Amino acid sequence: MPTLKTLQEQRGEALAEIQRLRDVITTEDRDFSADERTAWEASNSHYDQISDRIAIIERTRTLEADKPVIDVPAKADAPDYRSMLMSSREIDIPLQRSAPRTVAEARAMSTTTDSEGGYLVPTDLGAAVEVALLEFGGVREVATVIRTETGAQIDLPTVDDSGNTGSIEGENDGLATTDVTFGVKSLNAYKVSSDLVKIPFELLQDSAFDLASLLGRLLGERIARNSSALYTTGTGSSQPKGVVTASAAGVTAAGVAAITSDELIDLYHSVGRAYRRSGTWMMADSTAKYVRKLKDGDNQYLWQPGLSMGLPDTLFGAPVITNDDMAALATGNKTVLFGDFSRYYIRDVGAVRLIRLNERFADNDQIAWVAILRTDGELADAGTNPIKHLVQA
Repeated sequence: MPTLKTLQEQRGEALAEIQRLRDVITTEDRDFSADERTAWEASNSHYDQISDRIAIIERTRTLEADKPVIDVPAKADAPDYRSMLMSSREIDIPLQRSAPRTVAEARAMSTTTDSEGGYLVPTDLGAAVEVALLEFGGVREVATVIRTETGAQIDLPTVDDSGNTGSIEGENDGLATTDVTFGVKSLNAYKVSSDLVKIPFELLQDSAFDLASLLGRLLGERIARNSSALYTTGTGSSQPKGVVTASAAGVTAAGVAAITSDELIDLYHSVGRAYRRSGTWMMADSTAKYVRKLKDGDNQYLWQPGLSMGLPDTLFGAPVITNDDMAALATGNKTVLFGDFSRYYIRDVGAVRLIRLNERFADNDQIAWVAILRTDGELADAGTNPIKHLVQA
């Protein structure tokens, strides 16, 4: 017996054929031929038959889900996701784990019946958002990401004890005291929005493709682009402090729009050895294209491609991350970063919120979605400068 998903796909194919036949006579301003009339009637009949089968399956699932649940108490603190979908317009979807499930969540959500969750499929949307955040967020790939339940300010303690070495004490002498000085970096919660995406109800009703995954990806990409720019060049005033903003001066290039291999070596060694061991390069794609062409004294390329699938390219043995929110080669731009990006902290508050607006645009027969992420970013630098930049002349 075909699955519900298979039947929905078949119905979408039948609908596409109906629309194609309609478009033929509309464009050519004529009536159906005999063969076209037969095809039209067959397609409509096929569509109706599949729709009846889908309705039977959905009705059966609804009735089965209404059976009482016996002796399966839900956790007191577990959110009722079914109830949230059925009656609320706002849901929270975790970025790294799926929603906890209990037997009480047995009611089936339909992707075609508005009264049963409409066209919002939380698992697909959440997964698509997470993938997009990683694919389009250059800094997020290598930063340390922490998640908190609330948006209350959290403090990252920092300490620079690199200037203290201890001492040699004489016999019976009192031990010297050298205090440790701590600092702090604060992480807040700034709201990043995808902006609204409005969808005509006809598109939702007639769509033959996975609209939930598409919406999730589109919203995720918007959030990723917005937040990636903030994690890169944010000012730190009423927004995250970007890694470029927080980085320390390493090397000033001699050229306005050029970089030499020696300048990259100087930048590499401007970062302390403790951070070089975990060092990563970051630059825009246009800068990467330029650097890929640089050669050493033996006419060998400095840039080495990853040896296997999934491994990043390297420069002096350190991986290279491409981030198009970095500035291109031009006067005064900070074009290359190098250092330990695990010292850059991204703070997310809970999950990305996916909000469905049913009534706001009802007068235009539209439904809207929006994604919101509360986040912040800061470099945990106590003065040891774990990340440094190259700036053009």
